[in-house]
Amino acid sequence: MKPVLFRVTNNLNIGGVQRRMLDVLSHFVNDYDIHVVVYKEKGVLAEEFEKKGIKIHFVKAKGTFDFLAILKISKLMKKYKADIVHTHSMGGNIKGLIAAYLAGVKKRFAHVHVKMELHWYGRSKLKRLKHQLEEKIILCLFAKKIFFVSKSILDEFLKRFSLGLQEKCLVLYNGFDVESFPVKSLNHDKEFFKLGVALRLVESKNLTFIVDTIAILKNFKNNFKFYFVGDGPYKDYLQNYIKEKNLEVYFEFVGETKNPYSYITDFDLVVFPSKNEGLPAGLIEPLLMKVPVVAVDTEINREVINIYNGGILLEENPELFAKKIAEVLDNYEVFYKSLSFEKYHNEFDIKSHLFKLRKFYEGDEE
Repeated sequence: MKPVLFRVTNNLNIGGVQRRMLDVLSHFVNDYDIHVVVYKEKGVLAEEFEKKGIKIHFVKAKGTFDFLAILKISKLMKKYKADIVHTHSMGGNIKGLIAAYLAGVKKRFAHVHVKMELHWYGRSKLKRLKHQLEEKIILCLFAKKIFFVSKSILDEFLKRFSLGLQEKCLVLYNGFDVESFPVKSLNHDKEFFKLGVALRLVESKNLTFIVDTIAILKNFKNNFKFYFVGDGPYKDYLQNYIKEKNLEVYFEFVGETKNPYSYITDFDLVVFPSKNEGLPAGLIEPLLMKVPVVAVDTEINREVINIYNGGILLEENPELFAKKIAEVLDNYEVFYKSLSFEKYHNEFDIKSHLFKLRKFYEGDEE
């Protein structure tokens, strides 16, 4: 019989956590009987999971400590004789770990994917502090291991009220199916440059910074265009912001596409403005495709870029970005040949991620 693996998360809508989970579980379906419990809504990706043979269970929960929902989740785990429970997000970690403990599951793993200001959400500092204490107590009592998508997130998590959790915590980078990624060719039209980024168009991605940068860059260069690959609720605001600055000629909105990689490999440079990522796929994917990146210098962006030498980190200053981009475009071939990308494959290959997960899933965690 296959070991029974339960994942617990809030929903299966389109997002980084959900896409990474689908990638990983698709590789596990032959070896594990997989169940995913969601407690807010099933989400639009649920059908994709089910097509892979993954069973989806929706258990509506009202609040973090909905004990009726927790008992229902626990009954599901008992019914299907769960061997492993792996939880995601603050609510999922709390509900899933308590349910797994009540169901007698020995192998219990939690996962943290985003910066703490987003993970321990709340309008007030007091509410965020309450969430932090609640989750850390549950993790201390019931989690065997806690996975973090980056070292910067792990360090942030342990800054206050560590509660002896250090020994349970480790970094587990998200895995990407690097063998399926196309690779950039240096052959391109040297008279015209394509800049861009593939991101969900939401306010938190700091996208107006790109517009401010292009407004300055056009004073140095005019043989370029910037492409936004992706969609989201911020699109209308962003288009109006571009129109107000009379920059429409420099931008193109590609929209949501099933194959963003064909656009990314066509870029000469990715401009990555986001500052609030747990582990930024929009930064990592271009590097895996050997597309250079210029990114805002944050702790997590630095952690990724500095694995090897695939791009540039700069202070969040539009003028600084514009001047550096102009310099890169003036000497593009020399710049590109100075970069190296190989180590990104070693760090972020999904095979490495799967191998590490299997060691925990199949080890003797008591």
